[in-house]
Amino acid sequence: MSYNGRMISPQQLRDRLKAMPNIRAVARQAGLPEKTVYRTANGDTTPSLENAQRIWNAITTIEAQSKEAA
Repeated sequence: MSYNGRMISPQQLRDRLKAMPNIRAVARQAGLPEKTVYRTANGDTTPSLENAQRIWNAITTIEAQSKEAA
């Protein structure tokens, strides 16, 4: 899958999700059910390209907000 012209693997997405302290916040930011995000983080499923992009966007938004707050 690709994000902004950069290729990311499902494993990279899972690794970034597992590093997040609050997967619920990722799900909320992405506008997806928590179960979808948890399944993606645990490798139970490979998300659709659209969902993967939504999750990736949510992760980067939350990380940017955390850096701004620090």
